[in-house]
Amino acid sequence: MLLREEVVPLSSFVAHPSKHLKGVVRLVDKKSRSVGLFLDARAIEELLENIEALSPAFVSSLKRSRASGRTSSKTLERRLGL
Repeated sequence: MLLREEVVPLSSFVAHPSKHLKGVVRLVDKKSRSVGLFLDARAIEELLENIEALSPAFVSSLKRSRASGRTSSKTLERRLGL
């Protein structure tokens, strides 16, 4: 997600803010120093999902679920159309 960021000069952002508010936008000053980072709703959701997926509680519940043998990942992929 952060790899798809758009780098926008602060002067350009001030002139046309709505043009740049999609995804991840990093604002830079004249010396290319970061001064701000904007994330739209979709980017925030994606970031939160990534954080949840890395949490020990989630990984633990995933291991327990897989060990129970109730549903395989292949079955879930087919159900979700992945």
